[in-house]
Amino acid sequence: MVGNRLRTLWDDLRSSLWFLPGLMTAAAIAAAWALLQADRWVHAEELELGPWGYGGGADSARQVLATIAGSIMTVTGVTFSITMVALVLAAGQYTPRVLRNFVGDRVNQTVLGVFVGTFLFTLLVLRALRAGDDAFVPALAVTASIALAVVSLGFFLYFLHHMAEAIQVANVIRNVARETQAEIARTFGAGEAFAGPALPRGGHRSAAGRGIASESEGYVIRIETEQLVEAAAEAGVTLEVPLSPGDFVSRGAPLALVRGAAAGDDALADAVRGAFGVAPQRNLVQDPSYGFRQLVDIAVRALSPGVNDPTTACNCVDYLGAFLAELADRDWPDPEVRDDDGAVRVVAPRGSFAEYVDLACTEIRRYGCADLATTLRLFDALSRAAAATDRPDRLDAFREAAAALLEDSRRAITTTADRAQVDLAARRLEEALG
Repeated sequence: MVGNRLRTLWDDLRSSLWFLPGLMTAAAIAAAWALLQADRWVHAEELELGPWGYGGGADSARQVLATIAGSIMTVTGVTFSITMVALVLAAGQYTPRVLRNFVGDRVNQTVLGVFVGTFLFTLLVLRALRAGDDAFVPALAVTASIALAVVSLGFFLYFLHHMAEAIQVANVIRNVARETQAEIARTFGAGEAFAGPALPRGGHRSAAGRGIASESEGYVIRIETEQLVEAAAEAGVTLEVPLSPGDFVSRGAPLALVRGAAAGDDALADAVRGAFGVAPQRNLVQDPSYGFRQLVDIAVRALSPGVNDPTTACNCVDYLGAFLAELADRDWPDPEVRDDDGAVRVVAPRGSFAEYVDLACTEIRRYGCADLATTLRLFDALSRAAAATDRPDRLDAFREAAAALLEDSRRAITTTADRAQVDLAARRLEEALG
């Protein structure tokens, strides 16, 4: 349980806006202390800093450091303002689901860390300055402050370029797509394969099973299957898991159902609860369908009357079609997980391929069936994905989606010429389906 909580905490920290800047600020404090100590051990006249090093007195050093500190704080405020504007724009124009991507952006975190670290470093060096008979001018630390100010300026210019690129909808879609494709490879690229249809959620739920209730509520973001297998084998039971990453679980709802008599129920319950990570919001870890959800939300928002941007919807459809093409010929992980002795210890649901097709197509079809460009792009995406497989269950899922798309588009599109294009696209999809 502790390990899973630590992994969940680590994921939250990595995607937070303060963790990396906090680490960089701590590093700046340590660097300031080290350089000040070095300046105390080595006299200024013994340092050979060259023409770029600081060689002035205490008063000019104080003025330089104060200027750097004030300027860096101003730039930091501007940076925070730009970041907040980008977050508001992303939530309102695209979907609130992509906010986590902006907040967890390593460039944004690094830039803020450099600015805050430079400010604190300069402030500590400024505090150590002394004038008068007992003068202390840390030439090495002052030189480092000037160098950090130059570095901060470079980071600020790069930050402006990065934010101008990051808020473009094409780049937002591409970043979501890249993370989703990586998670598809991790989720469906390892473990024992199961060539047939995936086990639907709740398909093996036993009415006689004894439930292990959740002690918290939220979205399941991680299930440690190996930990469940180990706990079930030790107790001599089989665990049926009615949840998948991305599902919402209420407090008191069953995380798993126990089949068989088990000794030490408390130990088994603790082990099962520790294998589940529950958080207030979903993420892509073990849940590639969340990437589908983000792109579908962006497409539906683009098709709304207030935005009216079918090109963005078509861009999302292209990537969703690419996801389906990647999944179309992949073997699904076996829903029955066995221990080293070959006994079935965990029966876990796997969202079927048809569910992924439905997630990728249904909402966009409903909101975009009257738009010719979006409808044609959906037909094209399904055709490309269908061409990637010859498995009957996958082709059946495409046929169902194609039939619904054709029905809705024929009802919503009334122009003869537009209908002719829809019929042509439908025939091409039929050819791809064989």
